[in-house]
Amino acid sequence: MMDSELIELAADRSSLTDVAQMALQAELLKRSIDPERTDIPQRRMEYRPLVTVGQFRDLTAAWIAKTSLESAGIECFLGDENIIRMDWFYSNLIGGVKLRVVEQDADAARAILAAPQLESFDVEGVGSFVRPKCPQCGSVDIMFEGINKPLSYASMWAGVPIPFASKLWRCASCSHTWEEQDEADQSSD
Repeated sequence: MMDSELIELAADRSSLTDVAQMALQAELLKRSIDPERTDIPQRRMEYRPLVTVGQFRDLTAAWIAKTSLESAGIECFLGDENIIRMDWFYSNLIGGVKLRVVEQDADAARAILAAPQLESFDVEGVGSFVRPKCPQCGSVDIMFEGINKPLSYASMWAGVPIPFASKLWRCASCSHTWEEQDEADQSSD
């Protein structure tokens, strides 16, 4: 915390627990700050209307988009995040998780979210990462399915739940499926 924040906290120390008050007192002494200072700037609450710039069915996609905006310096908030976290089944009912920003940042936020994703980039110490694509339609909207669901569900139904591994990829655009190739298989081609 900055000195001014510590001074502001010290002015309302009665709201702190005993342990927190002792930690605050120790920090004030360490920084040579007089806890009785009265030149504390007053904060005013202000209402800032928010604009929804994105809606997401899944929390993971919402967090990734929020992180993208925050890394660009745009303050943003997730709406209905806790409802989806408690029961994801309600996501479609309430319109998913909403990503919201203040009005003046809405255009910049939409531009960042609409920016095309990189097809490849360099990773320090590892080399170049090339984003996987669907071999049929070239879409990058693909998902790796690491578990063979039919076999795993059958084993669960039989009373012995075994997660059978799979190397299957599925394209969300064209529904094409294919098996992952090992690096050894790719290098021999």
